[in-house]
Amino acid sequence: MSESIKQDIKLADTSFSSVRIYPISEGIQSDQTKIIYERCFNRFLNHIKIHDLQVLLDFSPKVIKQMLVDYMLYLRDERRISRTSIKVYLTAILHFFQINNDDFNLTMKNFRIHLPSDESVIDEDRPYSTEEIGRGLGECDVRSKVMILLMASTGMRMGALHSLRIGDLTNLEFQSSRLYKIQVYARTRDKYLTFCTPECAKAIDEYLDYRRRFGEEIKDKSPLLREQFNVDDKWRIESPRFVSEKGIEHIIDNVLKKAGVRKPGVIHRPTAFVNTS
Repeated sequence: MSESIKQDIKLADTSFSSVRIYPISEGIQSDQTKIIYERCFNRFLNHIKIHDLQVLLDFSPKVIKQMLVDYMLYLRDERRISRTSIKVYLTAILHFFQINNDDFNLTMKNFRIHLPSDESVIDEDRPYSTEEIGRGLGECDVRSKVMILLMASTGMRMGALHSLRIGDLTNLEFQSSRLYKIQVYARTRDKYLTFCTPECAKAIDEYLDYRRRFGEEIKDKSPLLREQFNVDDKWRIESPRFVSEKGIEHIIDNVLKKAGVRKPGVIHRPTAFVNTS
């Protein structure tokens, strides 16, 4: 066999072996859904301790099914995650294999037997009470107070906070009170309008006044919730950066722990402020 033919075969083998791996976000239109899928899939990878996606895809569907069953049992029996939440995790993971493996024909129905019953989670998920939110607010600084009041008064999810800009808020007068009309997920297909309470509007104003006092020019494109800054660092003050979603999650988690109201397995944090009755 000539050297040129051997070279062509080698190149063909190399090309064939470098199959493209589609990310978990492939084909997902909603930015918020992408974030949820990525988070769920990364937690699965951390659990199985495999981060090389090609190694993962080299397993047979039978082995992958056993991995998923084991993970579901972990979420169900050790983490005490609700049926609905486990289905979200599983949907994200199945999506990855379905878009990357032609032989992968497993769907949700292959795993339903391992889901917890609806009855087992009736009391698992409840919102924070007004008294618990009040205790949380007692541990807040001016910025985290805005975070919690936004969630409590508008019902928006924690994942919506990090992308809010000043221009997404509109001043309104209602029954002699001032509040804000807020466009959530403003630059996505999932955008919608909501309204905050006068208490929340006051907290937002106090937070923005605090930033102005140290020299920040508040613009429509400025983040509503910015990263903390050194009051002596003029450049940092004038260059506000959005707090990441992870950062907001960490801030709220710390506030609730300090207040003694964080209750894993009893209160589902991302939607826990929707109903404050």
